[in-house]
Amino acid sequence: MTVKPISTRQIFFMRKESLEKRMTLFFEESQNADYLIECAVAILVRHALTIDSFAEICKSLIRTIYLTAKPSETLRRFSPYFEHYFENHEWHKTVVPRLFMNRKEYFRLSKSLSFNTKCLLSPTISTDPYNAIKTIFRDGSGKKYTWTLKNVDIKRSDEEIRTLLKILTTLTIFKKGEVRAFAKFVKFNSFDITPKSEFIEPDEIVEKKPAKKAAQKKKNTQATNAKTNAAAKTKQVKSVKNTNQKAMMQDTLNQNFIPYDNRQPSTKARENADSTLAPAPDILSEKSSGQQVGKTTKKTEPTSPPPESSNTKNPNAADSTPNQSLLQRFREMIRQ
Repeated sequence: MTVKPISTRQIFFMRKESLEKRMTLFFEESQNADYLIECAVAILVRHALTIDSFAEICKSLIRTIYLTAKPSETLRRFSPYFEHYFENHEWHKTVVPRLFMNRKEYFRLSKSLSFNTKCLLSPTISTDPYNAIKTIFRDGSGKKYTWTLKNVDIKRSDEEIRTLLKILTTLTIFKKGEVRAFAKFVKFNSFDITPKSEFIEPDEIVEKKPAKKAAQKKKNTQATNAKTNAAAKTKQVKSVKNTNQKAMMQDTLNQNFIPYDNRQPSTKARENADSTLAPAPDILSEKSSGQQVGKTTKKTEPTSPPPESSNTKNPNAADSTPNQSLLQRFREMIRQ
C-alpha cells in the first residue's frame, strides 16, 4: 500500500496540531525518516518566515528518529537544525557519534549552516497578519513559477528572508509530477495586503410576537396604501372624464349658439305669422255676404240687393285697395 505523501499546501497552510497528527500518521505507515526530516525543515522555514508559531514541531518523534533510526545522508545534512531538540550532553555524546565518523566533520557542517540555523530559530518580531511575499523559483526543468506565502514577518531583513527561501532549494520532497519544485531561488517581493476597512454586522435578537405583529402591521399598511392609491387613480380618471365631457358640451353649445339678432325665423313661424296677420274679411264686400266674423258662421237668406243707380259708387270698394297695400307692406317687413 502506497502512503500518500504530505503535500506542499499542508506544510505551509495547515495548523500546527493538525500538521503534527498528519506527520505522525505518515511515519507510522511509511517509516520514511528522511522524508519526515525534510518536512520538519520546511515547517521550520515557515515558522521563521511567518508570524505563526511552529517551534519544536513533532519534537518527540524527531528525537526518536535521531536516537534510533538508521543513519543517512539526509539525517546528517540537516542535523544542526535539530540540535536544540536535545540536551547538550545528549546531543554530543549520543547523536553526533551515531551520525558522524569524527566530531570535526560535524563541526565543519554546523559552522557552514550557522547563519541558516540562526535565521530558523530567531523569534518572530512582527505580529501584523496582512503581509505576504511573492517569490519566483525555477523547477527541475529550469522553468520559472510563482509561489506566494502569507502572514509573513516583514520586519525580518531581506538577507534573512533570502536565506530562509534558499533553504527550500535544499529539499527534495517537493515535486510537481516528476519535476522537482524549489530547485533554484530567483527573487521575492514583499507587499502589504491590509484591508482598507472592516465591518461586522451585529447580531440581532428579535422576539417572535413583536415580529409577527410588525409583519401584520406592515401587511395592513401595504393593503391600505394599495387601496388609497387605487381610489386616487379612480378619482383622477373620473375627474379627467368629467372635465372632458364638460369641455365637449361647452364646445357644442358654443358651436350651436346663435345671437338673437342674427336668428332667422323658421318656416312654421312665418306661416303662423301670415295666418295671424291675414287680412280681415270685408264685411261690406260681396264675397263676405252671408258670413259672420268669428268662430261660427251662419248662412243668411239671400236678399235682393237694392237697386242701385249706375251713377252711384260703392264707398267700401274705394277703401279696400289702401288696406291691402298696408297688409302687404307689413308682411314684407316681418319677413325681412
